[in-house]
Amino acid sequence: MKLLLPLLLAIPLLAGCHTTHKKHCCKPTPLECHEDRPVPTAPAPQTRSAPPMETTVTNVAGGDTLELKAEDMTVDKRTVSNGSVRVRKYVVSEQKSVPIEVCREDYVVERIPASGAPTTPWGGGEVVIDIPLTRQTATPVITPRVYETLRIRKTLDCVTEQVTGTVRTEKFEVLRNP
Repeated sequence: MKLLLPLLLAIPLLAGCHTTHKKHCCKPTPLECHEDRPVPTAPAPQTRSAPPMETTVTNVAGGDTLELKAEDMTVDKRTVSNGSVRVRKYVVSEQKSVPIEVCREDYVVERIPASGAPTTPWGGGEVVIDIPLTRQTATPVITPRVYETLRIRKTLDCVTEQVTGTVRTEKFEVLRNP
């Protein structure tokens, strides 16, 4: 206990107890004072706050023990919004020209010289022949059709990121009184 007592007095947190409430402490040494009540260390700056490490001194049959603690770091992941996309369908109009052949009927009067052969007697009246003429007109016929199908789905792209945090480890040293 003689070697451990100077060591404990050299630890600022344990020695600090007797400098702040020395008058009210019923235990004569820091070891006995902190036997039942651990004293927290000062928190180190971290990315995410961790509970303070506590120093525990225990008096056992074979001597006094001082626990050395270390922190481990794990990384939690959470899903956050990365924005959104909107897919919309809209109509674009354009003028389109398609060449097509259209036909029309016309008339032709052709004179053929006669052979001079005898014929039936002349009736003397007017003769009218009606010949109907036709033509084709082009009319656009619009027919909708599916020209392409879109499949909209999400993909998951993963990258490796470095996550940095501060972890603490307790060390010890033995100090001798001269």
